[in-house]
Amino acid sequence: MVYFYLCQKAFALHGYYLPWDESDAPIVARRIGSGLDAKTVTKIINLCFEIDLFNRDVFEKYGVLTSRGIQRSFVPAMAKRRNKSVIADYWVLSEADSSGAQPAPRK
Repeated sequence: MVYFYLCQKAFALHGYYLPWDESDAPIVARRIGSGLDAKTVTKIINLCFEIDLFNRDVFEKYGVLTSRGIQRSFVPAMAKRRNKSVIADYWVLSEADSSGAQPAPRK
């Protein structure tokens, strides 16, 4: 549930990544409810890193949650966008998998 909630937030806000900080864990726990607390949300995110649902390297360098799966889901939506650029530092897909995404240097 936590993983899917964070993916939905990423798709809604930025399309293929979600800025993440430890201070976001209590907010997510409150929004999801079901007795979750911030520690549990943090543990779930760490588990997501372990099983490659989120890319740990990108998170450690830039503080954002993303993955190949999230980006693959985002690529078809890019066909409808005028601006097809993505932040190169966050982009983990190969050029062949990107189908038109244009990695741009980070500003």
